[in-house]
Amino acid sequence: WNTEDIKDGMSTSNLVAGTGYYTGGITPGWSGRSHTEKITFATNTRARLPGSNYPYTPLAGISVGAPTSGLFGSGYTLNYGYTSWLYKMTYSTGTFSNIGNTLGTGNPSRGEQNERKGGTGNTEKGYFYGGMLDGPYMGSNVDKIIFSTDTISSVPGMMPTAGPGSNPYQRTIDYFSASARTNNRPNVADAPIATPTPSTTNFGIPEKGYIAGGQGPVSTISKLDMSSDTFTNVGTLNETNRRIGGFGNLTQGYAAGGSSPIRSWCQKLVYSTDTRTELTSQMQAARGYLKAIGNNTAGYVGGGTPQSSHGTKLDKMPYSNETFSSLPTMPASRYRYASLGNQTQGYFAGGYPSPSMQTVNKITYSN
Repeated sequence: WNTEDIKDGMSTSNLVAGTGYYTGGITPGWSGRSHTEKITFATNTRARLPGSNYPYTPLAGISVGAPTSGLFGSGYTLNYGYTSWLYKMTYSTGTFSNIGNTLGTGNPSRGEQNERKGGTGNTEKGYFYGGMLDGPYMGSNVDKIIFSTDTISSVPGMMPTAGPGSNPYQRTIDYFSASARTNNRPNVADAPIATPTPSTTNFGIPEKGYIAGGQGPVSTISKLDMSSDTFTNVGTLNETNRRIGGFGNLTQGYAAGGSSPIRSWCQKLVYSTDTRTELTSQMQAARGYLKAIGNNTAGYVGGGTPQSSHGTKLDKMPYSNETFSSLPTMPASRYRYASLGNQTQGYFAGGYPSPSMQTVNKITYSN
């Protein structure tokens, strides 16, 4: 797999241990893959885990990271078509186990609408929502997973209507999704340095997630309150759009770009007031299908379409001045790829077209 072009896989990270994982996906010729690779942030090393193959060949699924494991909700599989199975990979052993089926918007027997979902969560629970295709099973229910017990439940009517469109709940994974904490992992901090006496940390940040825009396209911004399992619409983007890049810090989130239509703007959402504004500064070029990563200081937006002219571009935006600047281009053009990282570096992995699908780019934030 290290030498193959792969896209539409799933990824998660163990922030405490400083590792990331990428599994599944397909090649340009639609040959499925089930291998799992591990990235160690401190050493920039990548290795296949020979005993950690996914049980089959998934693509366009959804994943969320728990404190000790990664949860992967299958979308479409070359083996079985659409599925609703949910698998857990325990970080300490690298083993996958089936813990049940997703329930919210999919037909439990076929898994319809489980492709290209969105996800967020905290240290106690995760949520899967939305989906790609129109159909009789598309709806407003949301899957909720309690990490401590591996309990899966459907929260009925949780997803609000997104707005006008072919289906009011059709919001694919290409929409912007963020939370009040980086990497959608509230209450997970860097591993502490050992001290002679124990200490505690009071994070004190409301555990909320946000999604904006999406398939349709739609313009709605929705907020997920994890303390009460409720979704509410809190506003709109300045227009309908999809395939937006999302990033942010502990107090605000940003939605950059878009593909329908192609845009270079960036919009800001302040978590404490749920207010949206459009920034004066814009990216160096209009593009969609882009990805973003960042830390508590700045966000980075890379790649996108049209990839022939803008697929290697990389922008940086410090939160202190909210002004975009262009960085040296990425080694190869890419879009539809995975992004992951921690507070010191970020990684762009896989994607499309070749040869980007088999490579990983690293961004060291301090440089």
